[in-house]
Amino acid sequence: MTKPSLPSKMWAAQVISFNEPYKVHEISVPSELAPHDLLIKVAVASLCHTDSMVSSGAMGTPLPCTGSHEGAGTVVATGTSVTQFTVGDRVMAGILIGMEEVIKAVRACTGNEGVKATLNVSDAKESAALACAVTKMHGTMIQLAQPDGVVIPFHELILRDIRVRGSAVANLSEARDMLDLVAGHGITVQTSSFQGLGEIEKLVKLAHSGKMKGKGVVIMDQEQIEKEKNVRSAL
Repeated sequence: MTKPSLPSKMWAAQVISFNEPYKVHEISVPSELAPHDLLIKVAVASLCHTDSMVSSGAMGTPLPCTGSHEGAGTVVATGTSVTQFTVGDRVMAGILIGMEEVIKAVRACTGNEGVKATLNVSDAKESAALACAVTKMHGTMIQLAQPDGVVIPFHELILRDIRVRGSAVANLSEARDMLDLVAGHGITVQTSSFQGLGEIEKLVKLAHSGKMKGKGVVIMDQEQIEKEKNVRSAL
């Protein structure tokens, strides 16, 4: 693989046993990559609902497993067949109000039609119904969140012909389109930030309390964050 001089060890929060707290310890930095792999120095790692499923054993994940499949950072090494990324690129990683007021606001912005498609990323019981309600007739609602059950009123499916699809990952083209959209419109999200892996259990506790606002993230490399801020301020 193509790589600069890298340390032999790194810190990780790992699931060692199901239904037990993460173990924060040093593990080996991967020394070999598959042809299409990237090795990323993580700046920010976020906590996803899927992480709780992994830690509970619901996904049947082989252990030990390093937590978080959502993050952002800098490429530090590439596999031999990688052509679209180079060392130094900043990348993201992944597996790739009241309801009536929201509906009114969306319809006011869309000529009372609703939007062509919606992505539901919330586990809240009413979220799938809300996503369908703001979608125009014959439109598509894509379910990304993974609650125990997805509840959609029959009239959304039958009378308004809302098409429902499930998706867990995006391909490279879709991910790039999303990033272009986010950057072009200055879209931001609220986060609950924690400094370093030493605070991982605080993040997990907050996530399970039902009181977390926005996305829970762990700041892994503050230096990368500051560099990104400087790049933005220079634009």
